[in-house]
Amino acid sequence: MALEKIAVFSASIAVVGGSTLAGDVPIPTFTDETSMRLSASPSVGEADISEKDYGLGDFDNDGDVDIISARRIALKINIGQPLPNTLFMNESGVLTDRTADFAPGLLTPMRSRDVAVADFNEDGWLDALVVHGPSTVPTLLVNLCAKEGAWLGFEERADLLPLGFAVDAWNVSTGDITGDGFDDAFVGVRLNDDRLLVNLGNDKGGVWLGFSDESSRLGANANTTAVRSSVIVDINGDGDMDLIEGQTCCDGIVRLIPNDGVGNLDGVPQNIITGLAYNFALGHLDGDGNLDILGVRNALDQIRLSTGPQGDGVGWGPTIDLPGSNGFGSIVRVADLNHDGTDDFLVCDLDQEFPENCTRRLNIYFNSGVEPYLIQGYPTPAAWTPNGTSDVAMLDLDQDGDLDMLIGWCTGQSIFMQDGSPEFCDVNGDNVMDIFDLLIVLANWGKCLDCAADLDASGVVDILDLLIVLSLWGPCR
Repeated sequence: MALEKIAVFSASIAVVGGSTLAGDVPIPTFTDETSMRLSASPSVGEADISEKDYGLGDFDNDGDVDIISARRIALKINIGQPLPNTLFMNESGVLTDRTADFAPGLLTPMRSRDVAVADFNEDGWLDALVVHGPSTVPTLLVNLCAKEGAWLGFEERADLLPLGFAVDAWNVSTGDITGDGFDDAFVGVRLNDDRLLVNLGNDKGGVWLGFSDESSRLGANANTTAVRSSVIVDINGDGDMDLIEGQTCCDGIVRLIPNDGVGNLDGVPQNIITGLAYNFALGHLDGDGNLDILGVRNALDQIRLSTGPQGDGVGWGPTIDLPGSNGFGSIVRVADLNHDGTDDFLVCDLDQEFPENCTRRLNIYFNSGVEPYLIQGYPTPAAWTPNGTSDVAMLDLDQDGDLDMLIGWCTGQSIFMQDGSPEFCDVNGDNVMDIFDLLIVLANWGKCLDCAADLDASGVVDILDLLIVLSLWGPCR
């Protein structure tokens, strides 16, 4: 965050509105602005009844977040008419359908299930990989960058994928598994072995060489009977990227597969959450700097706190049941939705495998900092917790410092603008910015053990956080 933005940020965290839960957890409210913030034909816009999966990124490098919507008819054992996907460009706070203009490769109807965004060729512009079912070649979109200040959009490049790479893909995640500086892609497959696409990097002329199929690096761990969620992350802090996946095999397990240091994921997995656990998300819950986990189960969801690296894996505390969770959750998104310096978790409810069931709703859990850590923010359903939610994208559309939401649900697609989080103007929650808050910032300098001290949410406590403390000095106002 630039120094000139300090004043703007300071104002944004002192907005008053909404309410609070026990422990002074700020709970924001939202206003439906779909009609003015979503510009698209009804079938891919406000009246889009498809199941959706969002991929976010600043594709045109203009400083705001754009979205690719991967769409499909409800699974129903792969029956149903394929659908085109959609590119929404953020144009002055309006998500505008620019698929035909900038990503015509998305217009080919598919049964798309997931989308990953990464700079595959390391040219400073984000690319995308959209995966489909049942037996279909993924759609690889390479960013054409800009010419004379005008963004050129995406080009579909099937030739940069391995020949014959047609899979019944369920999930895709990206990260540098081989350690060469280029992002690879893990593809979770619905009914066959999972696959690993290794990025070949650039040739001497700087031309990207695409991907090779090196699924053998997964060994026996490729046999999962469908991975519904995955992330590539250095969870054990040893410098190489590991795989965490929520897999269907064996009644549902979320497990960690450590990287052996040379790009192989064929070692002994570490089970994290078991018993009908299919989806998950990582985030910071207790402020110790380690990534914790929420496992979404066909039962009460469960939290486990990381105690830090332990051999090739991670030490985990006991499972903590999440009160009020309703089973059959799906995609989980994590962000600081209420702007209090902690991670919140949004659990979508539309099951990804069985025929569409829109009787459950989006659950938004805010981080309280104490066990069980996540508190249901809206125990009474609100307009912004609709039934049958397949995905939710959080982005600051109006540039006011608060996160807004694009929600894809059974009978439509809606944009809810945040009205502003309740008052938050200090670190320790005593409603005055004083020497005690300053001491917390100094104690966390250069790190983020107590992330409430990271006031600008940059991931590290630094001079910008100190300046925010000084600018808000005194009682909340």
